[in-house]
Amino acid sequence: MPNEKSVVLHGGAGNQLFQWAYGHYLSSLNHKIIYQFYEKPYSLKHASKSISSFIANCEHGVFLNVNLPAHKVLRTLADPTHSKNPIVKISGIVQNSMENTFLNQGFPKVGKLNLGYYQNFSYVYELREMLIAELTKSLFKNNESDFEKSLYGSEIIHIRQGDTMTSKNMSRVGVLSSNFYKKIPARTGTKRIVLTDDVSGAKKTLIGTNVDAFFGPDEMDVETTLRVMSKSSILYAANSTLAWWGGFLGQNSGAEVYIPEPFFLNVSPNPKDAFHYPGFILKESHFMRTSN
Repeated sequence: MPNEKSVVLHGGAGNQLFQWAYGHYLSSLNHKIIYQFYEKPYSLKHASKSISSFIANCEHGVFLNVNLPAHKVLRTLADPTHSKNPIVKISGIVQNSMENTFLNQGFPKVGKLNLGYYQNFSYVYELREMLIAELTKSLFKNNESDFEKSLYGSEIIHIRQGDTMTSKNMSRVGVLSSNFYKKIPARTGTKRIVLTDDVSGAKKTLIGTNVDAFFGPDEMDVETTLRVMSKSSILYAANSTLAWWGGFLGQNSGAEVYIPEPFFLNVSPNPKDAFHYPGFILKESHFMRTSN
């Protein structure tokens, strides 16, 4: 009989997809997988929703949303992603790889609860056919709108700013500057659109660049964004795991996919080649400067 293991979903949709892929890796080792998402009203907006909203249960794992207690202490003890939760330090209960985000080897087979980010292409590449089939089936389970279809085949520039424009994130994750986007070659005959979490900021970044349309969270949710990216002809991804997954799907459909290198400005441990999915084209990063 397979051992039951839970993989904690946390962070934005891009991070959760890496966790979802890791759960599939554990499933391939004959584990029964439950994806646990903890409902946290105090979390950041982009991290407050589970990918179960658009990905269906499958033979490799099922989703479970957990409501946390209202009491602060009880909530901390019930939330394995909370930095002050002592349970995550107890060996044999939680397999915690939070400090090694880019680990690319199988973890010890201990711990019922698996907590981490698992941002490494190796798991995804190994299981690519399965993951593509399941993601595509979930994303396209309903008829796409005419609006979405009108964007298919476009050149897409992705700009991530809104959730990273803090001094901490700008110095760690980094925000790509206008110099990065200025080096995107001009093309003719292809609609060029920008997908972003910050439309006004993206317009400032791309001043002087020919763009047909800008779309932000008001026009596209995560599911729609992934569908449109998956049907792009060219994708210039920002240093965003969501765009990385859009590139993963897009490349499978024949898109040219560019990712920034280095992917992050100063994240420790260094991701090295953790995002270098085979076939992705590396584009030299230029980050906004931060004041000391």
